[in-house]
Amino acid sequence: MQNITVKVISALEKVMPDSEPKREEGGACILQNERYHFQLAFYNPDAAPLNGCTLGISGAAADKVTMRVVEHCPVNYTIPDDGYVVSDAPGLYPDILRPLNAADLCLRPRRFTSVWVTAEKLPAGRSEFLFTLKDASGNGLCAASAVVEVLPVCAVKNRLIYTNWMHYDCISDAEFMSAEYAAALKKYVDNAVGHGVNVIYTPLFTPPLDTAVGTERRTVQLVGVTQKGSGYEFDFSPLGRFLDSAFARGIEYAEFSHLFTQWGASACPKIIARTANGHKRVFGWETPSDDPSYLAFLDAFLPELVSYIKARGIADKCFFHLSDEPNKEHLDRYIKLSAFVKARAGGVKFIEALSLYEYFEKGLVDIPVVATDHADAFIKNGAPFWAYYCCGQHEGGLSNRFIAMPPQRTRIIGFQLYLNGCAGFLHWGYNFYNTFLSLAKIDPYHTSDAGGAFPAGDAFIVYPGADGPLDSVRNEIMYDAVQDYNAACLLGDLTSPEYARGWLCDRGVKSGFTDYPKSAARHIEIRRELNRKLQELSSGATKIEEHKEGA
Repeated sequence: MQNITVKVISALEKVMPDSEPKREEGGACILQNERYHFQLAFYNPDAAPLNGCTLGISGAAADKVTMRVVEHCPVNYTIPDDGYVVSDAPGLYPDILRPLNAADLCLRPRRFTSVWVTAEKLPAGRSEFLFTLKDASGNGLCAASAVVEVLPVCAVKNRLIYTNWMHYDCISDAEFMSAEYAAALKKYVDNAVGHGVNVIYTPLFTPPLDTAVGTERRTVQLVGVTQKGSGYEFDFSPLGRFLDSAFARGIEYAEFSHLFTQWGASACPKIIARTANGHKRVFGWETPSDDPSYLAFLDAFLPELVSYIKARGIADKCFFHLSDEPNKEHLDRYIKLSAFVKARAGGVKFIEALSLYEYFEKGLVDIPVVATDHADAFIKNGAPFWAYYCCGQHEGGLSNRFIAMPPQRTRIIGFQLYLNGCAGFLHWGYNFYNTFLSLAKIDPYHTSDAGGAFPAGDAFIVYPGADGPLDSVRNEIMYDAVQDYNAACLLGDLTSPEYARGWLCDRGVKSGFTDYPKSAARHIEIRRELNRKLQELSSGATKIEEHKEGA
């Protein structure tokens, strides 16, 4: 019988195939309604693979546990900027979470194999689990046990406004919003909602994102447009069906696709209209953003859209975008376009991913969504902001979700968002399976860097599966960050927000996004201490007023 060994490993360690994991799980305590992750790391010392293994679980709450195999993906683009990465070398990195079916676990020779364990909806108290690995003949190979304690404190409903942009041309090859497409889309929305996302990027017209000048991405347009002479008629019924489905599945907000092109608002999005000569593109790269014909279109469209969402009672749950990531050289154009759109926006709020404080200072954007490496000006001036990061935010220990980063570096964003007063978080790449500027499609299982454009993992956080998206390790860790944010919110509820921020600061999570304990062990300790604090406060053992006075 093979000498298989197993360790119970923290979710905050990436189990590499050729190095022994060290961060052993030390006994978990969580709040009621929270989800908890850990890993089982198996090692096969033999020169031959061990196929057809079965991993069983027993325990009173075993039906609350799911297990998935952690598969590896090739990583060629890493970030050797500051050393706070798993490795800066290309190679195979753990990321894909594949459902574990009966008798399909393979232990590769002289390699570590990780199984991702997720426990949720556990009853209050201690839940003990025993995991048993058997070979294809039913012989026992090894066993491991784990305990998860659920404290008698209910986690709050998600407070973080979290958007993770869907790329609708990457979901299905079926006709956009056909029955087949809609069925696939529901699975992506369900996955996003299940990981804390509560805002849906809504393609009024084909989003003018990540598209090379003069080219176009597949048409994904939810507003029907009919050209009538010099005017237009609009059909909002496809948009209504889209929003009805999304809100029914747990989405709470809609952010409308950008009304102008990315990086400066120089041109118009692709818009398809029914004309006397059939369906054709009536706006696109060839139309400058301030062209009178497009402004006339917006003059007709925006008031009708606003009336539609107000009639549905969701105007306060909707956001407008103008142009993604404008900078200083685009300011004058943005001022003019912002004034034009705001006059027709009916008070619906504007959000924008940006870095320049001046856009907020001039009142151009209601809710600035600020790159984490440019947040200092907003923090210094006490300005409210949401945060985002993407390919450029990583130096100095900035949190990000690249595949080559240690999980704690990804997870810390939850505490940081709370500490810095950020009500929302945005990421551009939920499922971008294209190369840079969408010049070609990629297979994310083999190309994790958008064809060499971005650090591996920046462009997507789920993988396309035969029956909906497959999770990544990073998607689960981001959900843990959301849970951390909400645990901090609960501390603020039971004491005061000032006290809660001070509590985190005392434990090393400082203002801004670079100064924090860069240690998985310390992060686990802080979260465990926070849980115990919440238990103490909820039980009334500590007077809340004392904490408020000491904040």
